Amino acid sequence: MVSRPCLVFLFATFVVPLGLMGSRIIFAHLFVIAFITWWVRRGLSESQTWKKSNEERQASAAAGIKHRGFWELISNKTNVKALLFLIGVYALWNTVAGQMGIFMPRVYETAGVESATQQNLLQVLLWSLTVLATYFGFMKYGDRMSRRVLYAIGAILGIAAWLLLVFAHVTMPILILFAALWGISAGIGAQAFYALWAAEMFATRYRASAQGVLFFVARIMVGLLSYWFPTLLASHGVPFVGMIMIGLLVAALIIGFVGAPNTRGKSLEQIEVERYGEPLTRKDKQTVQ
Repeated sequence: MVSRPCLVFLFATFVVPLGLMGSRIIFAHLFVIAFITWWVRRGLSESQTWKKSNEERQASAAAGIKHRGFWELISNKTNVKALLFLIGVYALWNTVAGQMGIFMPRVYETAGVESATQQNLLQVLLWSLTVLATYFGFMKYGDRMSRRVLYAIGAILGIAAWLLLVFAHVTMPILILFAALWGISAGIGAQAFYALWAAEMFATRYRASAQGVLFFVARIMVGLLSYWFPTLLASHGVPFVGMIMIGLLVAALIIGFVGAPNTRGKSLEQIEVERYGEPLTRKDKQTVQ
């Protein structure tokens, strides 16, 4: 998944001479990839844990027990705490990442890099390092060292990247260093830990609904800032918007470091017992009986 943007920007570099037609080709190929992905995912089977949970929920529904979906999710204090924590971790970080995904070429242009080829190559570097950091950093050490420390390292690198844009005299070497720092940060920071914690911190019956709520909030936050971001960038420059980005990243760092759950080395069943008291499927059985 994280390698896709790298390949897209590399592809975009080659079609720059085609101008508008090149942009159309990029969007057309994304549509083809999205269709293939949708088609393949239609044939994927659900996990045994999900199947078991779904069967027991259907049995309880047949016995007259009503499940309220979203309201059932937010009526549980454990779920609400996890939602607020992950909004603080992911939605704040994603608000920054969302601006970079949409408006980073404008940031580069404001910083003095007007060549579309150079802008795309900076993004290729950024995403290449994200892929490498995800594999050699998060996947290799996520279960070997303190997740709180690993998360903090990623968050600090992201803050350092924006500090360079705000306080350093921006040159091409500085932009390369910015792309490197943010790329590594994205590989071991909030995005990776959100994907992990969103699966671990919710029982199977709540997980899909919780992730839907989290994505909804995150995208709304991105959309709200995106409405004003181009105007702020044009009227106040990179330093002003950079301070907004830094503020959001610092908040995500503090929330993630303080609230990081102790789930390393534990199975989903163990985590569920610790967070909810006992497996929720067992509670359903007791209720049906």
